[in-house]
Amino acid sequence: MIPAPRDFLVDPAQFGRAGAEWRPAKTMEEKARTRAARLQHDSMIRLRNHLARVHLTQGEYAEAIGWLRGRLSRVLVGLVWIPLLDLEELLETIGESIASVSFDSLPPSRQAGVMKLATAAYLRSQSYVLVETEDEEFRVLMERLRNAYPEIS
Repeated sequence: MIPAPRDFLVDPAQFGRAGAEWRPAKTMEEKARTRAARLQHDSMIRLRNHLARVHLTQGEYAEAIGWLRGRLSRVLVGLVWIPLLDLEELLETIGESIASVSFDSLPPSRQAGVMKLATAAYLRSQSYVLVETEDEEFRVLMERLRNAYPEIS
């Protein structure tokens, strides 16, 4: 039987609540499942915070998104896995996304690396849009960018 997301916590009752402690994963499969459980856990924290901020009950929210209250409750406490498509749709209703939850759960050192790669990719895409001219300022600017972000060359 596949463990529920909450089963990866030291105290399963803490699923979807800040400060939860995770059990150490021993195998590659456990590591992957723990990361997936963390994504759902972090998403449920965001959802709970949103509901408190806008003064909605779980029942009112479930009705608004077309879910049964019981289904929402089981997802919120980590009794069941939520499919990625449903998770993305759920997060979209509160102005979030899987990408934003994933990024925010990274340690700051990893966030910086991700931002650098994202910036380099953006600059690379924009460098194709720009048409190089004989303008010396433009040439100097592009050279500085290429030196700062060798990934875009």
